[in-house]
Amino acid sequence: MITEGQAEPWETVTVPPNPRSHGMYSCLPENIIGNYNHCIRWNQGLRPGLSAYLFWGAEYWLLRQHNGDPTYLRAFSKILEQA
Repeated sequence: MITEGQAEPWETVTVPPNPRSHGMYSCLPENIIGNYNHCIRWNQGLRPGLSAYLFWGAEYWLLRQHNGDPTYLRAFSKILEQA
């Protein structure tokens, strides 16, 4: 089980804290997809297999959406579509 699949930036300080049209370097939307796919590929063939992958960062995705940036929620939607 992956209990904290990193899906939220972790910079200690950004100005502004939620920059419009820019993702934070530590966790861009495409990193959410890449990290998830990497773990799924790594797990293939292992027994017992991966039973859960819990994303950490959903509240951040909602904040970004609220401020006009849907890219993080779109990345998560792509993962759900592939699953």
